Amino acid sequence: MQKNEEYVIFRIINNNVVTSLDEQSSEVVLMGKGISYKKKVGDCVDSASIDKVFVLKGKEKNRYMDIIKHISIQYFDIAADILEMAEKELNVKANPIGYIMLADHIASAIERAKDNIFIENEMLKEIRFFYPKEFEIGKKALNIVEAQFHIKLPIDEAGFITFHIISLSEGMDSASRQRLRMINAVIEMVESYFTINFDRESIYFERFLTHLKYFCVRTYAKDNEAKQGDSDDFLYRMLKIQYPEVTKCTELIQEYLMYNYQIKVSNEEKGFLIVHINNLLMNSTIAT
Repeated sequence: MQKNEEYVIFRIINNNVVTSLDEQSSEVVLMGKGISYKKKVGDCVDSASIDKVFVLKGKEKNRYMDIIKHISIQYFDIAADILEMAEKELNVKANPIGYIMLADHIASAIERAKDNIFIENEMLKEIRFFYPKEFEIGKKALNIVEAQFHIKLPIDEAGFITFHIISLSEGMDSASRQRLRMINAVIEMVESYFTINFDRESIYFERFLTHLKYFCVRTYAKDNEAKQGDSDDFLYRMLKIQYPEVTKCTELIQEYLMYNYQIKVSNEEKGFLIVHINNLLMNSTIAT
């Protein structure tokens, strides 16, 4: 987000946001506290008053301009601090949309906190386990918010902020989000079926998460379907007799994945699931 020496105002969005045209006649967004004060279209903006420059192209411009219009500059400042930290520590590159969406999220989280409204992050444990470096930055982000606004956001928000950071490093595309949702759904199904409360800090739970992570990778593999007919189901046939209830739970998981994600789990994979679910159950306490 480098600044030119001088910009001419093309549009005034609000007191802190204006747009200008670059050398290719593309509209760019300029942000700065009071940047449009006593200014009109056609006036020049001193580069010293510009804090941020966003280049939005095509549909992005119309889609995100309304969001920018309603976000205070202070939330963009916090988003910039967080993403600059992520760039430095994770070697990723923030983009304009990343700043906008994170600033919007922080603004919403702070407004909810003022009304004592907090949203539980149901995938917090999974996020913390699979993305530890990003999650550490998410926790630091909470400290930044608290220092500036004297509002203590719950640890769940560190997980939500981690989502935004992940989007810089691996796109956090729909498949990535889908995998996390799928993992969470499988855990909830096992807990519900056996009326179990898992200790999410235990080594057994972490092992189970590790298996689910690689299970997702394998089931989403492009050649997974081709391997279905060649899978070895000896383990599954043996465990089906030995652990009938765990097998029933595994079959329910298979039905869920087929119905919601059109994923057919091989007998070989179901055998592995039975092993890991049973190990987890053997080291968990039944809920009272």
